[in-house]
Amino acid sequence: MQSTHRYSRTGSEETIEVESNGDIGWVRLSCDTPNSGACNTASIRVIDSDGEVHELDADASNSAETWLDGGEGTVSIHLPPQHNSSYWNVHYVIPTSEGHEVGDHPESMSDPDVQDANEGQNTGLLVENDVDAIHIPSGKGDIITLNLEASRTNLSIDVYDKSTQPPSLIGNTDGGNLVVESPSDEGLDLKVRASGGSEDNPYRLKCKSILM
Repeated sequence: MQSTHRYSRTGSEETIEVESNGDIGWVRLSCDTPNSGACNTASIRVIDSDGEVHELDADASNSAETWLDGGEGTVSIHLPPQHNSSYWNVHYVIPTSEGHEVGDHPESMSDPDVQDANEGQNTGLLVENDVDAIHIPSGKGDIITLNLEASRTNLSIDVYDKSTQPPSLIGNTDGGNLVVESPSDEGLDLKVRASGGSEDNPYRLKCKSILM
């Protein structure tokens, strides 16, 4: 299968290409250290899958973002020579065909419609104070690594042992990487929730398993 994420360089311009599955996407350009004086201004160009061009211009105090709704196809993010990744960060959440689009998941871990996380990319959209419940199949002793790669606003991830009643909390993170050991063959349950606020919050979560 052809990769849904590609990176290329033409001259001094770097390009990120993502094959969107047609669900809504989001891109933001922001300064990592706004108080250091290292950021001046920066701009990137985002071309949606329908050809619409979005120019994002940001400075140290003001980030720039855009929503993508061009449908299925290639989304490209063009980083010009003046883009310095040491100071500037390009965050994006673009659902792909090889990933798992969480969509409007149930909030309760006991709901029979809770879906399994993908090994790899999982993307979702928390609407205001929404909560997404996700199951991770795993065996006893398996090591599970969770990496929140991008989100529009702060969110938290709680990890529960599914074998206990009620499920017991065994780990949580507010954005950093999280490594947990599965305590049973029944797998783990995640609750992904926004940390307050009333804005829609897309996120991209990477899940990796080391089977024991």
